[in-house]
Amino acid sequence: MRRVGIRTVPPLHRFDPIAEGALAALPGGRFIGLVEPEHARALWGRVAEYAQPAAFPCWQWLMVRAGVPVILPTTQDQFIPQMINWDALGGVSFQKGCYSGQEIVARTQYLGRLKERLVLAHVDVAAPPPSGARAFSASFGDQACATVINAAPGPGGGCDLLAVCQIAAASSGDLRLGAPDGPALALLPLPYELPDAATPRGRIA
Repeated sequence: MRRVGIRTVPPLHRFDPIAEGALAALPGGRFIGLVEPEHARALWGRVAEYAQPAAFPCWQWLMVRAGVPVILPTTQDQFIPQMINWDALGGVSFQKGCYSGQEIVARTQYLGRLKERLVLAHVDVAAPPPSGARAFSASFGDQACATVINAAPGPGGGCDLLAVCQIAAASSGDLRLGAPDGPALALLPLPYELPDAATPRGRIA
């Protein structure tokens, strides 16, 4: 395997060898290096010539803005891959062999019954809402219609967040955090395209 310099940018989602170890490119203009501890300081200095090293809070915000969800204990086992846009991110295959939950994933994909999607939004609050916080819409009354997956403070104030939201509620443009009269959520465009919704089909006997 040929080792390359920092100037060579690896393709998205791929590791390329560098002098000290390996460098990977991630969505949102982010890179991560894997090196032995004794080489970490030297790599940090070299990377700073070509990119801006980021502390963890910045990394969390960039992850949110990239539209890449991180499932935490508070939201585990609640969503299928399409609800968190994993199909748009290339994180799930519909051609591979059996895996846990395959039947419901395939049914959603081919029968067109998806009612929720991951959305990116901004809210003017001082502290990020916790993972698992709920959001509401006038069209759903007192029933929660969205669940916060990840949130991070925005560099310009307020917070940006990812939430799994009822598609109908997202289309209404009236989302509120925490309560039906809570702070308004302003939806932002995702940095990737979502697959076209499948045409709903009848039940298969």
